Amino acid sequence: MEKLKNLSNLQKTMIALAIILILVVGILLTSKFAFSFLGADVDEDITNQGELTATGDALIFSKGTPLSLSATTDNFNGTSGNLSANTNPSVKLVAATKNKSAESAYAIGFKISNNTYQYTTSDKKAELILTVKDESDRELTSAEGLNYVTVNGVSGFDITELTGIFNLEENHPISTTSTTDGTTHTWTFTLTFVNFETDQSLNETATLSIEAILQKEKIATPTLSNYIKSLKETDTSIVYHDSSLENGANDNSYRYTGANPNNYICFGSDAEICPSGNLYRIIGVFGDQTKLVHATYATTAEIGTSAQSTAANDFYWSGSPKSQDAIWANSTLNTESLNGTFLNNLGTAWSDKIATTTWNVGGMASEKIESPNTVKDTYDYEVGANKNDTTYEAKIGLPYVNEYGYAADPSYWATDLYDYEPTAGKDWMRLESDVYWTISQVSDQSGVAFVVSGGGYLDCDAVLGVNRVRPSFNLVSSVKLSGGAGTESNPYRIEL
Repeated sequence: MEKLKNLSNLQKTMIALAIILILVVGILLTSKFAFSFLGADVDEDITNQGELTATGDALIFSKGTPLSLSATTDNFNGTSGNLSANTNPSVKLVAATKNKSAESAYAIGFKISNNTYQYTTSDKKAELILTVKDESDRELTSAEGLNYVTVNGVSGFDITELTGIFNLEENHPISTTSTTDGTTHTWTFTLTFVNFETDQSLNETATLSIEAILQKEKIATPTLSNYIKSLKETDTSIVYHDSSLENGANDNSYRYTGANPNNYICFGSDAEICPSGNLYRIIGVFGDQTKLVHATYATTAEIGTSAQSTAANDFYWSGSPKSQDAIWANSTLNTESLNGTFLNNLGTAWSDKIATTTWNVGGMASEKIESPNTVKDTYDYEVGANKNDTTYEAKIGLPYVNEYGYAADPSYWATDLYDYEPTAGKDWMRLESDVYWTISQVSDQSGVAFVVSGGGYLDCDAVLGVNRVRPSFNLVSSVKLSGGAGTESNPYRIEL
């Protein structure tokens, strides 16, 4: 002790720190060996597929291979019988050495993406059936959002025209008394295309992908925007506009392109067959919001008569044949029709699903309909780097010119929008023979706004002229997908 008294304060401090460091390292090493002893006896590869529970038991999941079917005249005809495929996802529970036994639970479900199968009979008899059996060969016969059927001796859930994520069972119990091999539950998912021995050629080139899901917690229903984003890997009509995309918007949006993508959605109605007035199409996903546009055009039943001309379903951009005002904030088509009658007709439950949006309404100069004027040029002048700062906040608006341009097959994006006539059959936002308004005014001319012509090219018209109106709006980010396949006959549906 005498020597310690003679040490300087600095030396005493250094010795104390060294002692503390030695103690900490010892504790860490002890903890590491204790965890190895208490944890389940599994190798590294298996551990990376699962998770350790709070008690040190290991719960290990294996998804199995994705399910898909492709019917051809060779493998699916009058004498071939049904077409089927199966997969075997599994879950293993291994007890920690300390515990000797373990109990846990997990959830079972599946995800269907890019399903283009259709009913071919007038009574919509199930053609695509998914049969699910647990580890004891017990068949699941009920689940939210799914219909259990038996057709031609095949039983299971009718998924003929479905897409989305579906929960089958929560808290399925599993237990074990093994610290080495554990207990494994192996499930069987069987997909069957039922052969009616009738004309089912509509499904000859149909595609789909089903992924079985086994995980600890209940499978969450995806938001519509996240679901659309997830389809990019399987749906080539969805294009991601990042900085590497040639002639793209460079806004990290996901946009539907091409002739006729599966981007239909029913909005404003929960009827089994979506009314034509409630049929919309998804322009794309911008941030975490999904943007829609009317599949065709609005009628007076939907948006009222205040902006209507004497011709049915034709409306003044300014809202009146007496107004040459090209200021969107002053347009009664905007204030009274779209953000008045239209919203009121939807009702509160549906209108609450629509986000209030800051619309860029400054427009662009008339020279933008002349060469050169690619869709990227238009994007920059409407909403991008060169945009006018004039904005208007509302729920409902009209399409932008650039949205029409980017809806075309990407091979046209380097073409002047004034020369878009060849996009016939290659741009899903085109309305043959019908001219419709965009939200963009012609900024260097009085009383003029841009239109998409019936011939498919960009043009302009006086705001006291009349054209079709396609309401457009963003959905709030929390909107969730509830079903549908995105086709015109089976559009996507959202949760109310």
